[in-house]
Amino acid sequence: MKDKLLRYAPFQLYESTSFEEYLAEMSQKGWLIEKMSGNGILTFRKAVPLNRIFSVDIFSEASDADTTPGWKTREYVEMCQAAGWELLCARGKLLIFAANGDNPIPIQTDDDLWQRTVSNEAWKNFGAFIFMAVMYSFLMMSNMRAASLSYTFSHYSGLFLMLTILGTVCFNLSLVIDFAIWRIKTQIASKAGRKVQNHSAAIRLRIFIRRLVVSVVMLSVIFTFIALYMEMEMPVSFWMRLLILGVVLILIFAGYWFFIRMRKERVRKTYIVIMCVILVFGMFADVFYDFNGMAGATPYDALPLTAKDIGISLDGTHEYSARVEQTFLASSQQYSDLVYDQIGRSYGITYSIFSSPFKGILDNYIKQNINIGWPLLQPAEQMNDVWEALDVYMGSDESGARYLVVYNDAVVEFWSDIPVSQEQTAVIRSRLHSAG
Repeated sequence: MKDKLLRYAPFQLYESTSFEEYLAEMSQKGWLIEKMSGNGILTFRKAVPLNRIFSVDIFSEASDADTTPGWKTREYVEMCQAAGWELLCARGKLLIFAANGDNPIPIQTDDDLWQRTVSNEAWKNFGAFIFMAVMYSFLMMSNMRAASLSYTFSHYSGLFLMLTILGTVCFNLSLVIDFAIWRIKTQIASKAGRKVQNHSAAIRLRIFIRRLVVSVVMLSVIFTFIALYMEMEMPVSFWMRLLILGVVLILIFAGYWFFIRMRKERVRKTYIVIMCVILVFGMFADVFYDFNGMAGATPYDALPLTAKDIGISLDGTHEYSARVEQTFLASSQQYSDLVYDQIGRSYGITYSIFSSPFKGILDNYIKQNINIGWPLLQPAEQMNDVWEALDVYMGSDESGARYLVVYNDAVVEFWSDIPVSQEQTAVIRSRLHSAG
């Protein structure tokens, strides 16, 4: 029979009354809290089922960084113990007491002082929630910029990363809203001369939502790393990569389970750090290999359009690349075919095809690319018939010309450092439009 129980219950300080009821319900089931972490994970130990009374208290003279009670806190605890309360666990300023008597002497007798203390401590967390929500909102918006928009929608790693960011934003915004509601209730109750009560029955839905959002975020993080691994270019088949990934994950979880069984906190933390370093190193090693090994990933004849197709000589050092990524939301095809002369100067073509069944994604992609700024894209209505497209945008500078060609279901982006004739444009149009 297990004697430990872990629960994720992210109660906030201003929800202390409902937290007390939750702990009382767990006590009736035979579980007594013995440890709490800053991220909402509670550890319970097996105990005799009793109708205990709990008090979630804040000792304002303690430090948030205290993992064990300091001498001032110990003096305060001794006073509470003299009144019939037993300290079960403490973290920073937060203390959890329990009493077996029916009517123990209350730890807090001044409701107004208690409300002010809770409010002052909650305001500190409120600032952190606001900061996290704003920071991750900017991160989410950055993923919708032109430089990363196509990656976000055409890679499953990008989609799961966006889901991770969105879940984090929603979680912190929900805490901000909850705190704002509590402040309004507190002010109304204070004017009416009564105390705000947050009963566990009324907060169960909010705790369930928080658990759900956090679970989605954690799973999204896992799937992001898995998707990144599966998307990288490696000289093995898809199923071999899947097998390697499965073996690695099994070894990681098996090793972690082994160290947990040893019940050594330092060993477990060291193991986690080592595994994170290995994963990060492996990820960057694969990315480095990916960027340096994708030139010959696709046969040259399989490219939708080559420099040779439009009459560019391949005399010199020849380099080409091809990458095709696709999700259920969009697909992104990126190609380049370059030739380097004796002094290292390159000339050739670079092009991409972005397509999506969703008009909103295409419109956003077009808008973002038009606003890039280099080279400055301007409408070129005279080129619509030449490209047989809905809209054509063109920009040029000393390094070459760039076209953004809009079709019903795809956007073609073409760049060349040499002038392109109408005959060459016809070849480019037919090859790329059919490929999209």
